Amino acid sequence: MVQGEKSLKAFIVHRPTERVLLLRDADGDRKGEYDFPGGMIKGKGLFFPTFPSKVNEETGLDIEIVGPFIRPMSWVRMGVTISATAFECLTDSQDVRLSPKHDRFDWIDPNEYRNYKLMSALYGVFDEYLNG
Repeated sequence: MVQGEKSLKAFIVHRPTERVLLLRDADGDRKGEYDFPGGMIKGKGLFFPTFPSKVNEETGLDIEIVGPFIRPMSWVRMGVTISATAFECLTDSQDVRLSPKHDRFDWIDPNEYRNYKLMSALYGVFDEYLNG
């Protein structure tokens, strides 16, 4: 397996309802699985300063970044190990605009995350959010 790919993910909480946004992958090896918005860090460029605008492109939402989760995320995709950091983010809107990569979105009660077919790396982030 090849290592070294990096990703940033947005754990978006809708402020008034405390619900969390999940996006369902429309195709590829994770078709039908739910994920957080976010993306790969390409090359050696700085992705973090543009992270809110990238999330907006993917969801149509304006976000406020609260901070990173401690628990690291990683998964293997097509033989490449991907490491990710998830950031807790807040929004006041539920008006999601899906990108072509996704076919569905859900605002979920974070206590019910196990009722959804999640990408396996997301479980630890929910556990950290719920258990402090």
